[in-house]
Amino acid sequence: GNCEYCKSGKENLCENSIILGETEKFTGGYAEQVIVPERNLIPLPDDKFEKYASTMDPLATAIHATKLVKLERDSKVLVTGAGGGVGIHLSQYLKYIGVKEVYGLSSKGRKLEELGIKAISDLRNEKFDAIFELVGSKTINDSIRALKKEGTLILIGNIEGEPITLLRPALTIMRQQKIIGSASYTKAEYEEAIRIIGENKIKAIYETFELEQINEAYKRMMSRQVFGRAVIKVR
Repeated sequence: GNCEYCKSGKENLCENSIILGETEKFTGGYAEQVIVPERNLIPLPDDKFEKYASTMDPLATAIHATKLVKLERDSKVLVTGAGGGVGIHLSQYLKYIGVKEVYGLSSKGRKLEELGIKAISDLRNEKFDAIFELVGSKTINDSIRALKKEGTLILIGNIEGEPITLLRPALTIMRQQKIIGSASYTKAEYEEAIRIIGENKIKAIYETFELEQINEAYKRMMSRQVFGRAVIKVR
C-alpha cells in the first residue's frame, strides 16, 4: 500500500484496506477459487490446510495484541471469551511466550484446563495485570473492575460495533488504567503465526464442516457450541 501506515509497516491500519468476502470488489469467501492480488499470497510450509485455516488468523491476532502491552513472566493475565477461536489460541500463545498465570473466562472451562489454562467463571475476587477483552458489552465493566492499578485492558472483540457503556469510568481514572484497541495484524505477524503453527508450538483447535453444512456450522457457532474455530471445507 501507499498510505502512511503501510509505508511504516503497519498495513493492519491501512486507509484503503479491503477484506475478502466483505466487498463487491473481492467476493466469494466460501468459493473453491478466488482472485486476490499476488502480493497477498503467502506460501504454507506443508499441506495440512485445515490446521492452518483454523489457526493462522486467530494466532496472528494474538501475536499483534500481545505486542501492544508489556507482559512479564509473572504477569497475571485474563482472556475473556477464551473458548472461542481467537480466545483459545491467544491463551495458548500467552503460555508459549512465557506468561505463567494465564486465566480464561469461558463456559468451556474443562477444555481450557486440559490446555493448561486456568478457567474461571467469576471475576469478583480476582485482579489482573492485563485483560484481553474478546466479548464486549457483556463483560467489559467486570473486566475493568478486575484490572489492577496501572493495568491494561486490550480490546479485540466487538468489531460489529455493539454499543458499550462504561458504568464507572472513575475507576479507570483513579487506578490509572489503560484501555487500548488491537486491530488485526501485519503481514509479518501473519508469517510468524504460520511458522509457529508449522512447528506445532500451538495446538490448532477447530471443528470441520463440509460446505453443505455451512448453516449448521453457523448455528453451532452462534449457540457457542464450537470450541475454537469452525473450518468450512470447500474442496
